[in-house]
Amino acid sequence: MYVQTNGGLGNAYLTQLKKEAAQNCAGVDVLLRLTRLTPLERILFAKRKLKLIPQLIRLQERVKAQLKADPNNLVHLRNWKQVRSVVNKWFGDGYVLSSEKEELARARCEMSRARVDAELWQ
Repeated sequence: MYVQTNGGLGNAYLTQLKKEAAQNCAGVDVLLRLTRLTPLERILFAKRKLKLIPQLIRLQERVKAQLKADPNNLVHLRNWKQVRSVVNKWFGDGYVLSSEKEELARARCEMSRARVDAELWQ
């Protein structure tokens, strides 16, 4: 049951969050997953992803280039496995990162949806 507080300010804030989520999610494909995280935990997770994505994509591109230059180098193979391990942890097994722009858009969308859920959850 939704309880209106602060003379309707909570409802206006929720409307603003929904509008923000609609803008951030327009044209963005986001994989919806069942999760045991609370909406507040999902917000924190999305914030961490926003910081991680640019670094992870640069690292992945660098390791790919190293592997392409020397595919039999065991150090490069180990580095690739470590990159894949991080991707699997943060995005799910077998996830393939797309461009930085697309991944950041997905993370912003996830965070916006989590913010709406957090407001409804309270």
